Amino acid sequence: MLRADKTVTETLAESERESLRIRGEGDAQATKLFADAFSQDPDFYAFIRSLRAYENSFNKDGNDVMVLSPDSDFLRYMKAPTKARAIEE
Repeated sequence: MLRADKTVTETLAESERESLRIRGEGDAQATKLFADAFSQDPDFYAFIRSLRAYENSFNKDGNDVMVLSPDSDFLRYMKAPTKARAIEE
C-alpha cells in the first residue's frame, strides 16, 4: 500500500509540475500576442481594452448605476469616438 501511495503522490506532483509549465508557456504566448497587437495598432488595442472594461463594468441585468465625472476618460469612446482617437495621438 505504501508503494502505491508513493506512486500516486509522484504522479500527481509530476502532473502539477507539467500543468504549471504548460500554463506558463500559454501565459507567455498570450503576453507576446498582446504586445505584438499593441505595437501594430495602439489605438485599436486601446479601443478593444475600453470595450472589455465597459463589458466588465456593467451587469447583464441592465440595472447598473455609474456615477462619473463629466470629464472622466472612462467613457471617451462612447462620448465622442473621433475625439477619443485624437486625444490618444
